[in-house]
Amino acid sequence: MAWLSMLSGLAFPLLILATESATLGQIALPFYTFIGMVVAAYIGFATWDDKNAGFKSDGYNGGGGASTGGYSGVDNERLETERQDRPDGRGL
Repeated sequence: MAWLSMLSGLAFPLLILATESATLGQIALPFYTFIGMVVAAYIGFATWDDKNAGFKSDGYNGGGGASTGGYSGVDNERLETERQDRPDGRGL
């Protein structure tokens, strides 16, 4: 929906120029307000999802990829094993 809104926002001025319709000129402000809200909502929810993707209820801050900076379960197990192998118990 956001991509379609963005493309229609880019094509709308061409439609106004091609048809020279006064009615299309009058609805430009509400049209661009709607498109701006759709694109802003899409960007906002995508940003919120990326920010909160690493916080799961499974007990560790993982599950996310490189964008969240979380570790996978395999990495956590490896780090715990290395931590136990060191005499001071600090791990990496």
